Amino acid sequence: MKKKVFKFGGASITKGVLQNPVFIKTLQKEASSNTLFVVSAMEGVTRLLRLIFEAKIERLNKEYKDVMISLSLNEFHRIHEVFIDSMFSGVEKHQVNVKFEEVKDSLRSSLNKYQKGSNEGEFYADLVKHGELASSPIFNSYLCSIGIESQLLDARDYIETNSNFKDARILQINSTFKKLFPVKTGTFVTQGFIAKDAQGRDTVLGFDGSDLSAASLAVELGALLSYWKNVDGFYKKDPLLFPNQKDVRHRMPISEYKKLPTHPIRLDAVLLAVANGIVVHMRSFLHPNGMEARIYG
Repeated sequence: MKKKVFKFGGASITKGVLQNPVFIKTLQKEASSNTLFVVSAMEGVTRLLRLIFEAKIERLNKEYKDVMISLSLNEFHRIHEVFIDSMFSGVEKHQVNVKFEEVKDSLRSSLNKYQKGSNEGEFYADLVKHGELASSPIFNSYLCSIGIESQLLDARDYIETNSNFKDARILQINSTFKKLFPVKTGTFVTQGFIAKDAQGRDTVLGFDGSDLSAASLAVELGALLSYWKNVDGFYKKDPLLFPNQKDVRHRMPISEYKKLPTHPIRLDAVLLAVANGIVVHMRSFLHPNGMEARIYG
């Protein structure tokens, strides 16, 4: 059975997307087994965590610093708690909330550990990892709620990087990862963006690092690779700035993809996949049954 890697970014993990009946049917049909979901932090969450990092390390007035951190933490909590409240109920909701409380406790612990003179890069990774650690169990519970048997994996157990904490380079995928597949039934969920170095310290993969996580894991598995985005093809201009443009393509060689002014999928992730014979699929979570775009060698 063909293995699949589906990468979901923060914009796709919203009530409107995940409760769309067409989207649910698509997942139930295409990802009921042998699929790995690679999940980013919810939209805006990594930005909040970066703000907390900046406030913590800056030599600011203590009162101002404490207010900034408190407001950002409250918003981190609010985003996830409102989403959990809208998506789950009963025992299931309680279980998801218990897991989120563990992430909140871990985030507080990371903040309390920082002292003046600490390694700022290491502190950054230790802080921003909590976006993915919060979203992944929520997404895993969501899959179970729509009838897709799923198990949560910790990406840090499988992805090893160098010690560039803020923009780490992947060195290897642990050999135990490949042994998880194939499975007769069920899927796996793991985090994008986060990893560990050889000393067991948390690292992150830089801007759009989840794209690179997905590509690396797909290469390891020899899997079909699909990125779920809010665009349905490749545009000459940034579609967020020029929403009415009609010049869109759905098939593109990597040589042309490199020349685009913006890359909806992180470029080095696409290069890695294509170099290993994997066609990169891009699908719109806004139109799950629409035409998918492809990048090939």
